[in-house]
Amino acid sequence: RGAKLIDRNHQEIWNIAAPDTCEMQTARVLPDGNYLLGWVGHPAVIMEVSPKGDILSRTEYETGIEHPHAQFRQLNKNARGNYLMPLFATSDVREISPQGEVVKITRLEGTPFTTLALANGNHWVACGDGHSLMEVNLDNGEVARRYGESDIKGARLFFVAGLLPAKDGGLYVCNWQGHDKNAVEANSPQVFEINDKGEIIWSLNDNGKFGMISTISTIE
Repeated sequence: RGAKLIDRNHQEIWNIAAPDTCEMQTARVLPDGNYLLGWVGHPAVIMEVSPKGDILSRTEYETGIEHPHAQFRQLNKNARGNYLMPLFATSDVREISPQGEVVKITRLEGTPFTTLALANGNHWVACGDGHSLMEVNLDNGEVARRYGESDIKGARLFFVAGLLPAKDGGLYVCNWQGHDKNAVEANSPQVFEINDKGEIIWSLNDNGKFGMISTISTIE
């Protein structure tokens, strides 16, 4: 229903609500220290917010997808200053300018959940119910790497959700299991880390204690 910033003493610094018919699906810290918020709806809205809660920019974009919950989950901002919007219902990633104009549409597969920029200019894309993870050049649509449901030894991919960079070029992958009634029986980790060769070097597999995990962060 919204996003808020609190300090370590649990004091609220700012609180921004989404409209009643919308869902605040993105709330992340940008490299410049500001915050990126995004809610789905008609139109979808993207905002950049200062640490003090000042709204620095607001972008409106009509996705053309009727049901808000079928629009997006995690937005990102790319090096060009545009927004990357992975869309469930249309299986694509759209690059949207701050003025709300479409710069590029890259058709993929599944229900793209999030993107993660790589140093080589490509992006990881978590393809949700496509049960896949891909390294893609979003400028030309070329797929450099793709891991399907059974391609990573030690993990069966379910709904591939949150991604987070790990040290030494590795990647944390959130393997959300809410859309498959047989996920627990598959005994596949909810979160795992792979190296640049696609090999698992760490995993968390405890449905009883942790349940389903869609996103994570790290604390240094």
